[in-house]
Amino acid sequence: TNEDLVRSLKRIVKQEQIKIEDQALLEIAKMADGSFRDSAKILEEVFSFTPRKTITPKILEEKYNTLGVEIAIDEIINSLTYKDTKKGFEITSKLANQGIDFKFLIEKLMDRFHLMLLGKLGIFEHSSFEFNIQDLKNILELLAKAHQETKYSVLPQLPLELVLVEWSSVQSAEALKDDPVIKAKTVTSSSMPKASFSDSFINEVKNHNHLIAGVLRSCEIEEGKGEILEIFAISKFHKEKLEEQKSRLILEEVANKLLQKSVKIHITLRG
Repeated sequence: TNEDLVRSLKRIVKQEQIKIEDQALLEIAKMADGSFRDSAKILEEVFSFTPRKTITPKILEEKYNTLGVEIAIDEIINSLTYKDTKKGFEITSKLANQGIDFKFLIEKLMDRFHLMLLGKLGIFEHSSFEFNIQDLKNILELLAKAHQETKYSVLPQLPLELVLVEWSSVQSAEALKDDPVIKAKTVTSSSMPKASFSDSFINEVKNHNHLIAGVLRSCEIEEGKGEILEIFAISKFHKEKLEEQKSRLILEEVANKLLQKSVKIHITLRG
């Protein structure tokens, strides 16, 4: 129970000489959903955030946006359900402006999807009509990767945004693959080499940087005239990310390797 967790946390508080209000301890217990490990981790994080202050419920709210996190999780799951990447980006942008801890948010998302998976397997009572077992497995793998990448991401929301992009791409690819009309057109299409190059390009970039590869998945990649490779970005954010010096060096290196010639990268915002 939350009361048991609070008692356990009070032992840590006494040992580490942490100043914290009882109501804040209760809030931490609620955030941890019954997990002592998670509650201890949250306590450690918030203490490092304000080492000389008394930890209050208000400080917890500032650090974790506790009042809005459950609503945010529902909205993100909804955007994943309907593959609404634009809506998902609007949510992550709003959360970033609020200063939410995205590592904590991803952990809570993983908890929710894990419960859905247990429900599908009949281990735990939890309804999930939107996702099948394979869907849940794939989403949990994407979230696990995003959780690791939050530590190194310059933009805290980027790993979660790439989950939205990659999930939408996977779903779209499966829908196209299962459509007999599209399948027939794909076999005879003259664009087949272009599609194959795009896949090879993204996969090779992924070996250098997962985040850049994730951004590329939402872009169109075309060989231009002469020594030019055209990349059409879907948003200003994606364009600016690809134009960073580090990103450009990787893109040019991979393009030169695959095309076996020196090429220039042109990045354009898709109108």
